[in-house]
Amino acid sequence: MINMSPGRKNDPFDSEVNRIWEELRKKAADAWKEEPGSRKTFGFSMEPDPSGKPRLNLFGGDRQAEMTPVTEVMDGPDSIAVTVELPGIGKEDIQLDVEESKVMIRVNTPSRRYNKDIPLANPVDPDSASATYRNGILDIHLKKIIKDDGEEKKDRGPSPPVKPEIVQKDEIIQGLQEEVMKLQGLLETETERMKRFQIDMEKIRQRAASEKEIYAQKRMDELAIGIMEVADTFQRALDSIKETRYNKKVLSGVRMIQKLLDRNLADQGYVPFGQVGEVFNPSVHECVESVPGKVDTDTVLEVTQRGYRDNDRIVRPAVVKVSVPEKGSS
Repeated sequence: MINMSPGRKNDPFDSEVNRIWEELRKKAADAWKEEPGSRKTFGFSMEPDPSGKPRLNLFGGDRQAEMTPVTEVMDGPDSIAVTVELPGIGKEDIQLDVEESKVMIRVNTPSRRYNKDIPLANPVDPDSASATYRNGILDIHLKKIIKDDGEEKKDRGPSPPVKPEIVQKDEIIQGLQEEVMKLQGLLETETERMKRFQIDMEKIRQRAASEKEIYAQKRMDELAIGIMEVADTFQRALDSIKETRYNKKVLSGVRMIQKLLDRNLADQGYVPFGQVGEVFNPSVHECVESVPGKVDTDTVLEVTQRGYRDNDRIVRPAVVKVSVPEKGSS
């Protein structure tokens, strides 16, 4: 026999440890005498009793040894959760009974036997018991008895056995499939939202580019119109001054400047229009005066200011005098 505390004599705890140790030694010696290849399971566990003192539980010794499962009790404000490790059995093998002050677990199979009474620090409602068994773990949930006017409900004795519910593999797979479907739906929603965002951004980019182009064209037109007015001034000067031998060189220089302005405008796409004798068109001509004449339709009689176009876009209309048919003429 091994004395775990040689400095203390007649200690109950040491005596109990020595007794269990000696019993384990005997069981081990007996197990070795069995036929080769046979397997034995035995051992002991230690846990506190309701008073808080340590209690040693011995188990094993043969193929159907009764084992004490590992347990954990979590005491919450309104409920108590109990977790019990019961590996190697099925849900149908578990016998679970609940009283107000304890939980009783029994398992009796050819390969495993469990026997465990779990004391509870607070009274619980046996009818509230619910349990699930998955992967060798039994989870039990119990509601505490609520005090009414300072008194607890009376003990109603043990409740009918509670059979734990096992979570089947199919249920797990179905739950995972549902979660995958949810994630796929979320992905599709976010993808569609991203596509709409990209389309909106492209529209904004195109609109910004168009507005920028319109603004640049407007500024270009304003600059061109200023040059057109300078060219018109030179043209009016050429039309109003009679060439003589004294101003011949001056007028030649003015004509060169006027042609240079027209050429620069043409290089930028601004082409002049407006000719005497062409049919009056209010979309490209601006009439400042109309006089009756021997014409069949409204005709440009005089161009007082040339117009300019950029391809099909009218930048400035031509200012003209118009000859209209005389009244009574056919």
